Amino acid sequence: MNLKNNTLSLKTIVGLIIILIFLTLLSYRDFLITIKLMLFHFYDFPMLPLDPYYKIILLFDGFEVTANVSQDSEVAFVFNAEKEFDFGVVKTGVKVKSREKDVDDYIIVYDGWGDNTLADMNPQTNSDWFFADQTFSQQADPSLVWAMKDRVDEMDVDFEDDISRDFTTTEDIFAAYIQNTYTWDKAVVVAGMRYENTSVDSQAHDQVTLAQTTASSDH
Repeated sequence: MNLKNNTLSLKTIVGLIIILIFLTLLSYRDFLITIKLMLFHFYDFPMLPLDPYYKIILLFDGFEVTANVSQDSEVAFVFNAEKEFDFGVVKTGVKVKSREKDVDDYIIVYDGWGDNTLADMNPQTNSDWFFADQTFSQQADPSLVWAMKDRVDEMDVDFEDDISRDFTTTEDIFAAYIQNTYTWDKAVVVAGMRYENTSVDSQAHDQVTLAQTTASSDH
């Protein structure tokens, strides 16, 4: 009889432990959200997409504006000729090509925009994604992001660069060939030679000192 009572008491204790664990799991997510809200409020770390309050905590980090002008020009000349002689059909040709690529790149990055957060940018979720069962976190309204270019006077300039990513490259190619094809009853013989020279010259800027650098190749 005493053994039976002891067994029932053990089952009761185990049941209470299971109920306690279950109740703890129910409140575990709220506990995590509260902790993360405190941490990210002070340290400005990004919240996880599933957290309902993350859009209020995400502070403005930076706004980047770039302007890039790329010009690519090419001039080419090709000449080919063919004539039949007693010793075969002779073909010859010349190709000259000159190409230049010039890139003028400008970038300015702004940071510091008051106390603006993601909540001020009409956050929304992409609903046009063509893969099913994929969830996106909320993002800033694209129209409001585009309008930020007219509000840069409210921001602080982090850095500006109008030279380090500029470069100019020229490529010159000269090629020539001659070929003879001789045919008789039992065989065809094709013999010839080709010459080609390619030279490349580039000018850019050192990423640290911004001093002009050059490089060339001739083969």
